[in-house]
Amino acid sequence: MKDDHFDNMMRESLAPSFTPGEELKEKILSGRKEKKKAKVSQIPKIAAIAAAVVVVSSLSVFAGIRYYESVLVTKHAISVGNPDYVDDEALANIDPNEPASPEYSTTSEEYDTYSEAKEKTGLGFDFTSDFELIDKAAHSVTTGPDYKCDELDASFKYGKGSFWACYSVTTGNIAEDAAFSVYMKNTSNKRYHESPNGNVFTLVDEVDGDKVSTYVMVCYDDVDGYIKFEYLTDEQIGEVLDAIDARVGEPMAQ
Repeated sequence: MKDDHFDNMMRESLAPSFTPGEELKEKILSGRKEKKKAKVSQIPKIAAIAAAVVVVSSLSVFAGIRYYESVLVTKHAISVGNPDYVDDEALANIDPNEPASPEYSTTSEEYDTYSEAKEKTGLGFDFTSDFELIDKAAHSVTTGPDYKCDELDASFKYGKGSFWACYSVTTGNIAEDAAFSVYMKNTSNKRYHESPNGNVFTLVDEVDGDKVSTYVMVCYDDVDGYIKFEYLTDEQIGEVLDAIDARVGEPMAQ
């Protein structure tokens, strides 16, 4: 892929929502020669609560192995993939007002139920329990030169709180060791939860005044996903994570 394609990717992934700015581009490009792309995504119609940023190498394409054995926690993000591509300072200085690139376009649609959204799109987490959907499930597809991001987002009620699930599949000229990062205002209280099926999740809190939210990466196979929990105890978070029917934390088979 040509360098200008990667530069344009940095200006937009999901055009209607959120785009990285020139300052982020310069910081990433100056930090490592091969770093050429950032991807930011947010759910349509629901208040912006996180930015998912991907920084990849321009020298290789998306291939068979993804590395999810550990979650890297920095001051402003949680990440999986190659830690050399994670620039915490750049993530902390994303400009949400940066204009979108015309080379990228996004289409979106909504579904009344999560099961309908999964059936129609082929995306979404397989839960062994039923959770009450808040509003609608949102599906968006962003395309550009050598790039496609297919994403399903939904928010669910649980107990006296809620959780927001982002399920994303990105294809195109993407490095096999791409780093997927979820931006947070701050990170604290890193801990772990092991599900009965052997999945081990890393839980990280974000403290914003009196509000504490917990983020968990849910990445497996070709899925870059995460869940944000609000007003839920660790026990309740564990119950949701235990309901994910997937082998999380294992590399893709070649």
